[in-house]
Amino acid sequence: LVSGRARDKVRAWFHKLDRVRNLHAGKDMLDKELRRVAMMQADLSPVLEKFHMDAVDDLQLALALGDIRARQVSRLLHDHAQAVLQAQSPSPAKPDKPARPVAKPRKADHASRFTVEGVGNLLSQLARCCQPVPGDAIVGYLTRGRGVSIHRRNCPSVLRLVGMQPDRMLPVNWGHAASSRYDVGIQVRAYDRKWLLKDVTNVIAQAEVNILGISSHLDEARGLADIRVTLKVSDFEQLSQLLAKLDTVPGVQDARRLG
Repeated sequence: LVSGRARDKVRAWFHKLDRVRNLHAGKDMLDKELRRVAMMQADLSPVLEKFHMDAVDDLQLALALGDIRARQVSRLLHDHAQAVLQAQSPSPAKPDKPARPVAKPRKADHASRFTVEGVGNLLSQLARCCQPVPGDAIVGYLTRGRGVSIHRRNCPSVLRLVGMQPDRMLPVNWGHAASSRYDVGIQVRAYDRKWLLKDVTNVIAQAEVNILGISSHLDEARGLADIRVTLKVSDFEQLSQLLAKLDTVPGVQDARRLG
């Protein structure tokens, strides 16, 4: 190049090109992780504050450059949602006052999974639409005739219901049952190949997670298998770790939580 000014312009052009590429790569990584743990609607401001960033672009660049791992983002969002929920919950009753009532679930194996603050001995059940597990931020919705339905806090169904009748939303906290297991659905999309289903179920078995049901569908035109699995997990952390392991199975394009 003839002049230093021309060389500077070329360097600036390549720098801008690299930035655009990294932004796209970081956005893909962020979107994939949020889809994986069903947090696509999450507010990212707690993550930006934690890493002293001004904009989502900064986060996307950091992900693309490897300065931050995608799982750090989902973990921070999860922990922040839990902290907010705990801060909004009523303070524990003092010793000289009667303890707040615990909601009676429909089935015995649900005992002590969650407590419903200040509403008496109402029936309660985990919502099938979002299948909350311990570690999820949760809310209760008072239904007509079926007691309290427990949803993940970012569940589209409960957000719609609460938007119409906000007075039916109730504060809910998980209990401390040590051995409970919870139903949750996941989806694994992968390029079809021999032993694919075997490899997927082996990863689940190695994680010591029980399979309640499994189905698969093949898109022959694209050569993609869509595997749906219903599992029993102990909490959010076990589910998150399993999804990360499934992502490493050869041919797997995406492993995510349903709901």
